[in-house]
Amino acid sequence: MASWKWVSLALMLAQNAITPIVFRYATTAAKAEDRFSTTVSIGCQEALKLFMSFGLAMLEFGSCTAAVAAVCAVKPGDSLRLAVPALLFVLQNAAMQLATVHLPAALFQVLWQGKTLVMAALSVLLLDKRLMRSSWLAISFMAVGIAVVQLSQSKEGKQASMVNASEQQPALGLLLVLGGCLCSGFAAIYLEMLVKQRGKTARTSMWVQNMQLAFYSLLLTSTSTAYSMKPVSIGNAGLFRGFSFSVPQPEPACFRRDLECIL
Repeated sequence: MASWKWVSLALMLAQNAITPIVFRYATTAAKAEDRFSTTVSIGCQEALKLFMSFGLAMLEFGSCTAAVAAVCAVKPGDSLRLAVPALLFVLQNAAMQLATVHLPAALFQVLWQGKTLVMAALSVLLLDKRLMRSSWLAISFMAVGIAVVQLSQSKEGKQASMVNASEQQPALGLLLVLGGCLCSGFAAIYLEMLVKQRGKTARTSMWVQNMQLAFYSLLLTSTSTAYSMKPVSIGNAGLFRGFSFSVPQPEPACFRRDLECIL
């Protein structure tokens, strides 16, 4: 188990390091009218998470039938509560992808760590947690570091040659990161509150919870995608317009329309 923990930590480190670079590359490779749809992109991610979580639930419970029974055993009221963090995670992922349109990968990576500050503040306000002095010191250093990076106005060497160079607005990217951090922090604290309210006697499998979150997220993104594509001629574009090897995502989209669809 100890070795698997290190493997998981390494994978998470690789994911956090690679994600902003890949998103930055994908979102700056085309102009807004040719870029993939953020809502469809998130929907694809959630569909993949749903199937993978179900597969892991099958391994946990021993069979497909047992996994389905575990899902069906969840009370409707408990399941509906997960719709709130599901919505917040969709907004977080949308803000994350749209922010990379406007901010360099390194700057985005540092600013995105602001979600840790949000989680710390909310845990104190909503969960009555007490942080040690060392924790507050670390949070203070992180806040100062984020401020210094933002004030440095760092730029990428190839930023001027990017296809969407004229569209990039750092101020808008900063607001998107701020919104994403707020959604991420509140969703995490909300989930922790749910776990504490249920107590130790009503614990649900982590994979079953992930399936529920993915289901509500997929429902939301599917609805918003269907709404956004009504006025669009999709004869030549199709649902996955804008997809490529580096972009698992689609359809003509602009920031305003994507945000309107999600909200």
